[in-house]
Amino acid sequence: MAEQTSRCARCRDGGRGQFYTYAFGDGRVWHFDVGLAARLARAHPETLGLVAVADLLEHARRNEVDAAHVQHVDETVPLLAVTLEVDGSPVGILIDGNHRLRKLAALGVPDARVYLLGRELTEAVIALGPGGPRSELGRMIQRGQGGAP
Repeated sequence: MAEQTSRCARCRDGGRGQFYTYAFGDGRVWHFDVGLAARLARAHPETLGLVAVADLLEHARRNEVDAAHVQHVDETVPLLAVTLEVDGSPVGILIDGNHRLRKLAALGVPDARVYLLGRELTEAVIALGPGGPRSELGRMIQRGQGGAP
């Protein structure tokens, strides 16, 4: 499998300044620091829970997926979501694990393990938000120098 994944651009580039971009559709855009979010999630095991794969697919339907990458991802690694308050209501957004989610669905797995960061932890992983950069990664993203998601 190592030989197969080494030819996969997503596997080679994974983890290098990785960020996830979420555009609300009204001009508001957030960029999340995926590496920092993963570290915080692991430090807060209480954020790990089960979510129906069908529900996650509905929320992640807009996310880009590379079918060739889906085949060799490790679906046992938990997915990662954040909580944004949008128009006064909390909204969960999957920021890491779109390919693993598609593999779980293909395998017929009913529930996925997901770290769901609450509002406070989510605030800590926003690299660049509608109000501007919040970290060096946010400044790099703003200048167009951030790593590819």
